[in-house]
Amino acid sequence: MKTFVLNRNGVSTIEFTFTIGIYLFVVFMIFELARMVLVSAYWDSSIAESVRRARANQLNSVESNYTAAFLNELKNQKILQDSSPMGMFMLTSKNSLPIVDVKYVDCNQGLNKSCVDALINGYFRDPNQFANNPDLIGKGQVLAVYDLKYQYEFSVKMPFLPKSWANNILQRRILSVQEYEK
Repeated sequence: MKTFVLNRNGVSTIEFTFTIGIYLFVVFMIFELARMVLVSAYWDSSIAESVRRARANQLNSVESNYTAAFLNELKNQKILQDSSPMGMFMLTSKNSLPIVDVKYVDCNQGLNKSCVDALINGYFRDPNQFANNPDLIGKGQVLAVYDLKYQYEFSVKMPFLPKSWANNILQRRILSVQEYEK
């Protein structure tokens, strides 16, 4: 037994097996965080361009509201992203487009003096009032609030990095002035 305990053969192999797991975990963590930053930058650019195009009223004749115009532009931006050289780096997500919720500030609700007061007080148009004709919900409204949530999928499962943390980083809220509705 004494010779077995004092034998130093294979010590480096055992030390390597103990440390390789930690090393690979750190490498994959750096990879995922870099990918998350890239996804965030790509979506920030796409969202800004989509809002700009929808706001500037570059609409097809089929689209009659900001929400449809914004979603159409966002899909076009996604096609551009996927065709870029770095687009393959982002293609591992199952839900490729973010979840979009558009709320229009109701400037006429309450005793508000301005649309900014209505926004601060949380007065938004009720979509149930426009169930028969959803294209009218944004008609005549100056401010729109776009809430976007991207569902991030890790390329390598990270046990200590929760998915909710990654999804919270990729949430965006955009306030847009609807220029052609003023």
